[in-house]
Amino acid sequence: MQCVSCEGQLSSREIKQGLHADVCNQCAGVWLDLNIYQNWVDSTGMIVHESQDPSVVEVAEFSPKALFCLDCNSLLHKYRLSAHAPVRIDRCSPCRKVWLDAAEWQLIEQQAATDDLLSVLSDRGQRHIRSTETRDRISTVYRQRFGEDYEHIVQLRAWLETHPQRQHIMAYFNAPDPYAAPVK
Repeated sequence: MQCVSCEGQLSSREIKQGLHADVCNQCAGVWLDLNIYQNWVDSTGMIVHESQDPSVVEVAEFSPKALFCLDCNSLLHKYRLSAHAPVRIDRCSPCRKVWLDAAEWQLIEQQAATDDLLSVLSDRGQRHIRSTETRDRISTVYRQRFGEDYEHIVQLRAWLETHPQRQHIMAYFNAPDPYAAPVK
C-alpha cells in the first residue's frame, strides 16, 4: 500500500508493544486503525483519561496539505493534538483510521499519551483544545492590558469567587462612591 503523505510504501509493524499499524518505509508516518487501537487500549488495561495539553513542543506538521483515506478515498479531516502543539492528526471518520506523521506519533509517545488518542479525537477533546486556545489568547490580551498587575488581579478574582460576602464586595467596587449610599 502506498503512503498517504509521500511516495513510500506502508508495511505492518509493531509501533508500541502489542499495537500494530502500517508504517511508511520513507517518512515513518503511521496509518493507524482506531478499532485495533481501541482493542489495544482495552487489552492493556489502560485508563483513557481526560485530554491534557502536553507542554509546548515544537513539531512542524509534515503533511499540512489535504490527504485522502487509503481505504475509501474520503478526505481526511484534521484534528488538533493539543492547544500548544501546532500539529494536526488526519482522520477518516467512516473507516476509523488516522494518519500520524512520524513526528506526531513521536510527540504522542513522548508525552506518554498513547492511551489518550481517542480522547483527543473525540468532540469533547477537540472542544477542550479549542477552549484552552481561547483562554490562552484572552489571557495574553489581559496580560498586555494589565501588565504586572495581572497576577494580582487573578489572585484577587480567585479570592473573591469563594468569599461569602462576594456580592457586597462587588457592589462596593462597582459603586461610583461606595460611601454615598447607605449600606444594606
